[in-house]
Amino acid sequence: MEEFLRCLSHPRIDVALKTAERLQKTPVADLVGWQQRWLYDLLALKSGGALRYYPRYSKELTALAVGLDALSLATALKAANERRAIADHPLSARLFIEEMLLEYQQLFA
Repeated sequence: MEEFLRCLSHPRIDVALKTAERLQKTPVADLVGWQQRWLYDLLALKSGGALRYYPRYSKELTALAVGLDALSLATALKAANERRAIADHPLSARLFIEEMLLEYQQLFA
């Protein structure tokens, strides 16, 4: 989980692709759940709320939340929720993870 959260803390294409390769054996549903909670914390910070899931990453989350658009963040959270429905049956775990992380990275581009 820590490697995945570090990837979310540093949203870059190269980091996303390397992380997807290394974590392709991790249950995809777990990764989606971790990302959902991360996005929820980002949205909470953006809305003036408090962190719920990853207070240990408050510095990273706060820095990321500053530059985010709340609507884009809400859309990303909705996409993560929809992705959760198919997370147990991806055709290729690595491609699924890459797509998930690259979409996340686009929030910061």
